[in-house]
Amino acid sequence: MSSLPSTTEVSVILLLAGTIALFSYVGSRILAKFNIPTASGFIISGMVIGNVILPRVQPDFAEQMRIFSDFALGLIGFEIGSKLNLANLKQRLPNLLPLLFIETVGTFGIVLVVMTLWFQNLALGILFGAISAATAPAVTLRVIWETKSEGPFTRTVYFLLAADDFAALVIASFAIEIGLQLWLGASNFNLLTAFSFILFEIAFSLVVGISLGVLLEFVARRETEEGDIIALVIGMILLIVGLTDFFQMSNGILTSMILGMTTENIKEGIDVELAEKIESITMPILVFFFILVGLEFDASFLFKDLDVPSLHQWQTFILLVASLYTLSRFLSKFYMARLGAQLGKNPPKIAKNIGLALQSQGGVALGIAFIVYERLILTGNIALGIFILDVLALSTIATEIIGVFTTRIALERAGEIKKKKSLKKLARQNNKTE
Repeated sequence: MSSLPSTTEVSVILLLAGTIALFSYVGSRILAKFNIPTASGFIISGMVIGNVILPRVQPDFAEQMRIFSDFALGLIGFEIGSKLNLANLKQRLPNLLPLLFIETVGTFGIVLVVMTLWFQNLALGILFGAISAATAPAVTLRVIWETKSEGPFTRTVYFLLAADDFAALVIASFAIEIGLQLWLGASNFNLLTAFSFILFEIAFSLVVGISLGVLLEFVARRETEEGDIIALVIGMILLIVGLTDFFQMSNGILTSMILGMTTENIKEGIDVELAEKIESITMPILVFFFILVGLEFDASFLFKDLDVPSLHQWQTFILLVASLYTLSRFLSKFYMARLGAQLGKNPPKIAKNIGLALQSQGGVALGIAFIVYERLILTGNIALGIFILDVLALSTIATEIIGVFTTRIALERAGEIKKKKSLKKLARQNNKTE
């Protein structure tokens, strides 16, 4: 058993954590002046700090702060689940399910094929495909709120922002295990065994998530102190993260999502004001998660492992891969969402524009990428794990910026914007509200 860190080591870690958070905040505010979304600002700040300062001060800092990443993934899952109220969707499910299925599975399939052809490697294609289906709700929701949009198109977007990530997590649960086994070249790899393990993980997530959700709802209806309920929610998420980590499972985010969905759909659920307070606690943890993603961006380390002749060639290579991934995902989301909406017999204004509102990629995709990264680290494939995280960090920055404009265009074309604003002003206010 490894010894606990000394008091001095803990002090250094806390000092660095606070300093990095403050510098990242300043960096994100400066970037906000150029209409860079806040989450992207924190990732970029983390990239700079991680490659300029930390290698000389505390090389293992990102590893030491991994607990924040795991906790953040659990919070992301809970937030997604708490947005899925099935009772409000019963009437429209026949229209929405084909849209959801075609959009998520189609995006996964197309990105898988594109990246497989690029790398000439099926395992890498599967891993990138697994990450591609998720959609980040933060940027899209802020555009909707700022423009005061409402109507059938907006309600469809609300459903997809939550359900999209649920489907993406289920797809990722299967795809990551298969992709990793193929990459590792396991001689005893058996597809039936892999699927059995995945189904066991999903069953574990369902049992634990639903059980804790029922318990949480039972306590919440009898507890009068909001602080105690919030503490209970955080405690349950930490318990889920700890259990999945202890049993070396990759579904902490899925289990947390089922916890959130259960509390939302049984009886009264958690009070709206209380849910907003839980969300306010989530935000600073997610900020640190974005910073840590940036800190993990280590081009020099990967440059050595891949034996790239020059740093310039490495930069060109990762930009090409990130551009290809982002472009293939953009086109896949747009056309697959349109096809799914048409097959589901949704109105033309939804079918023609829904793909534009689903372009932003953030927390959940980075969370899935982080799961892949951690699994690869455990198997000694450090370079590949960093490479995938690097690509997703760059893609997230691009799609967050693009997402502000494509969502605004989609809402305008659907005729549901109630408050007109310029794109530049909207992007600036989006930064202030994040």
